[in-house]
Amino acid sequence: MTAITENLIRRIDNNEIAGAAAVVLQNGQIIYSQTVGYANMDKKEEVKANTIYRLASMTKPILAVAALLLVEQGKLKLTDPIHAYLPEYAAMKAVVSDRSAGENASDYAVEPAERYICIIDLLNHTSGLGMGQVSQEASAKVMSAEDTLEERISKWSTIVLDFQPGTATGYSGLLAFDILGRIIEVVSGLDLQQFLITHLFEPLQMPDTRFILSEEQKKRTAVLYEANEGSLNDVTRTDLLASIVDANRNGYFSGAAGLFGTAQDYLRFVQMLVNEGEYEGVRILKRESIIEMRSNQLPEKLYAGQVWGLGVRVIVDKENADTSLTNGSYGWSGAYGTHFWVDPEKGLAALLMMNLSNIGGASSPVAKEFEQAVYASCEI
Repeated sequence: MTAITENLIRRIDNNEIAGAAAVVLQNGQIIYSQTVGYANMDKKEEVKANTIYRLASMTKPILAVAALLLVEQGKLKLTDPIHAYLPEYAAMKAVVSDRSAGENASDYAVEPAERYICIIDLLNHTSGLGMGQVSQEASAKVMSAEDTLEERISKWSTIVLDFQPGTATGYSGLLAFDILGRIIEVVSGLDLQQFLITHLFEPLQMPDTRFILSEEQKKRTAVLYEANEGSLNDVTRTDLLASIVDANRNGYFSGAAGLFGTAQDYLRFVQMLVNEGEYEGVRILKRESIIEMRSNQLPEKLYAGQVWGLGVRVIVDKENADTSLTNGSYGWSGAYGTHFWVDPEKGLAALLMMNLSNIGGASSPVAKEFEQAVYASCEI
């Protein structure tokens, strides 16, 4: 496993990243766990096992599990139209064809949505919400930094979809899972943070995974850096995404990208997935729900190489996906460099934590290098 550590240290020495935490599981056992570099370079605070990171889009798999919990409880169906819980979404419109790469969203002809957006469309990125230029421009115009989750979700019901629901895919970075978070609130009667604490974080003993941090937790949170020509700059207060989804600033619970957490917390969530819904005697989901979560949820014509399960990427053709991961592997990443996957065939799982604003997610060079080093080190 020395290659994993050496790769991370090389990037730290080159001022490409400030620090990181990495963990590898094989057959349910931790075979590698390492922290390197700094959580705060100015204060010379080293990364520790309890350093807190911005999970960004690694929030999404947690939301998917939360939704499946409600499905198992009979309070939600994946086929339910979202307007059953958010009535303002009953009469959506879509651009006449998928023109998400066009020049001006205001120029597009629109038509009524041919069918309702369903819960599963949020989970498998086929809703047309926030997946192209049309809805992204419109959603940005109507939202405000002061919005509550309820207010922003209501505003987004006025936007035009990038395509007819269920006819295409891509990636809804913000809208779909924020809307799902609001539906969870409506169905459960709890705010999103309290629902997750009660049904996931307390049962799995994840005390540092929250939208809103205590003062003590804030002191353990990694600085958010931006890499720029061999230097690392602190952008904790200026990063655009953080300004939108950080509940510590605005009280907004973003189910798409708002959670904070430690490597040791998220590892417990990953171990629950590895064990098909159970960890340390606590069952969160039925095995069948985990299998559905990690199964291809897209018609084959929509995607190749990698597809969407429910809140996770699933590898179906590793050659076309240009990845070291085995077919059937699933997981996801965050815009600030957080990354994980579970490989059921090989009995392998891995987790990488860092906070760099311009590193990217699953396609980041650090993530790909980590994947390659894990498989090479495990000789599988």
